Amino acid sequence: MITKEMTDLFGLSFDEVSTIHLTLEDLRKSKLAMVITKCIFDVDVSINKGEYKRLKIGDEFVMSLGLFDRLQYVTLQDKSKELCFQPSDKNFYNFYKPYYGEDLTNKTILVWRTGGIGDILFIQPCLKYLKQKYPTCKIWFACSSSYLSMLHNCDYIDDSFGFPFPIDKLLRADYHCTFEGVIERTREAETLNAYKLFAKWMNINVPENDLRPFLKTKKNNDKYVKKLMDKMDIPKNEFIYLQPKASVLLRSPGIRHWLMVIGELLLKQRIIVFNDMPDEADLLEMSLRKHIKPEGMKYIRIFSKYSTNISIAMSLMKYSKLVIAPDSSAIHLAAALGKSCYGIYAPFPGDIRMSTYKKSKWTVPESIGGVCPWGGKNCCQHQKKVCDYNKFNISPCFDLIDYRKVREEISRMIE
Repeated sequence: MITKEMTDLFGLSFDEVSTIHLTLEDLRKSKLAMVITKCIFDVDVSINKGEYKRLKIGDEFVMSLGLFDRLQYVTLQDKSKELCFQPSDKNFYNFYKPYYGEDLTNKTILVWRTGGIGDILFIQPCLKYLKQKYPTCKIWFACSSSYLSMLHNCDYIDDSFGFPFPIDKLLRADYHCTFEGVIERTREAETLNAYKLFAKWMNINVPENDLRPFLKTKKNNDKYVKKLMDKMDIPKNEFIYLQPKASVLLRSPGIRHWLMVIGELLLKQRIIVFNDMPDEADLLEMSLRKHIKPEGMKYIRIFSKYSTNISIAMSLMKYSKLVIAPDSSAIHLAAALGKSCYGIYAPFPGDIRMSTYKKSKWTVPESIGGVCPWGGKNCCQHQKKVCDYNKFNISPCFDLIDYRKVREEISRMIE
């Protein structure tokens, strides 16, 4: 979380790096929460769960203030915490050369985003467009290193690396484009499709038909998943892939909502494969068995414990007939693989995420009327605001979805 103490440390204005703006142009005139830091001593820093990066004293890195907040202290063997980063004497804005549609012939552009899988996929069409328009340009891309495996076949990216990235990358690039704050700090992001939003931020005209991601699975993962499918009696190209949760609990349907979606499918003996985080596999199975009769459980498979990384989840999607999920990465990965997908959206409008996907449908609440304190459906909530009417962190908006219509639309998609 960005604090005033943190912005003061880097000589930034707290209001300037946290204000929500009406448009992208307003954001462009503001400061972004990016800084340059210096490592104080040699240290192994945990960037992601179970992943460490060796940093050496004096090394300088580019990172967001949010990442600095998470990484500035390292826990030592005696459980004490030691400060391992300090502000560099280099000001980020003295080196920042923002890209706004300039000619990239024989130029290098450094692009980065510290968000999740969806955010990375929203950027992808822009990079592909730039490489097609300027074949001689070099595109460098930085994101969370846990997502780099997704980019293994993206031939329009010349180099990719994880956060935090060394200042050398910033200095050597001719142009920079960071998407930090583009979604979180503009009202425009609440009404404009994310792919169009990101293209507008770069001031480029990506054709409508190209505004979706393109990914391929890894052959070794395909073989691994296919063996597991045979073992679990999951029929190729016939099952429904279901991801039950979004990254934010508020945007995740409860078990009773999912039962209204899949109950009729189970009666029709459709195989439904649930996939979620591996460490939640047992809890998921317990919850399903509590609410679904044994004759219905015969058609449910729980793949979660095998889904140890994104690439494996993608291979499972590849063999599915339809992907169903709330506002989550599964929707976008399915679209990237050319699979049919159905989105369950409630406190977040589906069109600003899925409207450019050709083989897709989504649902939103029919009406919220006078219940919602924000005056209507799709409040576009992120983690920052908690709904006054939610119970157990599940949005009440999910109760206002027409599940009969959802079942009918899903049935038409799989017939």
